[in-house]
Amino acid sequence: MANPKFDKGLEGWGVFGHGTIEVRKSRMGNQFIVAKHRTQPHDSFSLWLHLQEGNYYTFSAWVQINEGKETVIAAFRSFDDQKMVGVPL
Repeated sequence: MANPKFDKGLEGWGVFGHGTIEVRKSRMGNQFIVAKHRTQPHDSFSLWLHLQEGNYYTFSAWVQINEGKETVIAAFRSFDDQKMVGVPL
C-alpha cells in the first residue's frame, strides 16, 4: 500500500465522488485523511490497490465522524467494475 501514513501528503489517494480531501495531524502527531465539502453520503476518499488473485488480504481502518451518528461503509470494487462489495463498519 502506497503512502499509508500520509508521509507524502495525498500522493496515491484520490477523491471518491465529490468534495475535497486533505491530510491533518492529531495532537499526538498522527496524520490522517479528511473528506470535506461532501454533498452526498458516498463522497469520500479512495486508494487503488493492486491485489493478486488467489491471495487473502486483511483490511483495517480507524474511522471517526465529527458529530451525530452515521453509517460507515468500506466499499471494494474490481478494476473493471464487475464486482463490488460494501462492508458496514
